[in-house]
Amino acid sequence: MKVLLVRPRPHKETIGLQHVMICEPLELEYLISNIPDDIKSETNAEIIDMILEKRSFEEILYKKKPEFLIFTGYITHVGIIKQMAETAKKIIPSVKT
Repeated sequence: MKVLLVRPRPHKETIGLQHVMICEPLELEYLISNIPDDIKSETNAEIIDMILEKRSFEEILYKKKPEFLIFTGYITHVGIIKQMAETAKKIIPSVKT
């Protein structure tokens, strides 16, 4: 099972902590660390941090071909997450978001 856990890049006009410092996506790290042992060997989970990522989201989707996409974000990310989910569904119609 291929799982991508994605932290989106905030909108340019958003004022947030990322302008001062960039913290790791700890919430996604917690999720990965809690994958049950009985399915760990069957699970390929990877964190994609779009704040630091040089590749486009589309390029990542074409290369990784995930079965599941998990997004994290704040209220200011809702629009971006919706756009990313729509993009993912166009590229990989079977992906679960």
